[in-house]
Amino acid sequence: HTPPAVLKLSSEYLDDANLPDTGQLTVTIPGYPDWKDSDKIAIYLVDAASIPDDPTTAPLMFFGSVPAPGATDTPVQIPAAKIRDFGDAECVLLYVLIDKAENPSAVSVNKNVSLTFGPLPDILTPPRVPQAVPGPLLNEHVRVGVSVWIDKYDNWKAGDKVRVTWG
Repeated sequence: HTPPAVLKLSSEYLDDANLPDTGQLTVTIPGYPDWKDSDKIAIYLVDAASIPDDPTTAPLMFFGSVPAPGATDTPVQIPAAKIRDFGDAECVLLYVLIDKAENPSAVSVNKNVSLTFGPLPDILTPPRVPQAVPGPLLNEHVRVGVSVWIDKYDNWKAGDKVRVTWG
């Protein structure tokens, strides 16, 4: 069976500004031609770094009827708390359609979504490169290794990453 089409969101990046604590996430279910008013949908949120073989074992974000007119795109609401409880992560949203006889469809195409809640890093200072003083720092120095020092910053979180590029 062909998997159902990817869910639609207004943004692939969810944060405090577009998903406040007491808000709702509007997820649009792509329409499908054989929709029946008895169809159900189960929507799951999965860590993109470890998608299980059976994603339907992941946290259930929404379960309910596929609202009319399911043959065209149809919005459903997921309470923000369910999404926010997952924490900061790179995730995928996916879903399964279930017919009246409780037969599940194939798992949908994944919808990538980035979750970042809480205060963002603040008071970031420029990185320091001790080997560049007094200078100049040349390509041959970089090839053998250069230390880059990053000062502590406010609102850091476990799992934060810093990427340094040259050039």
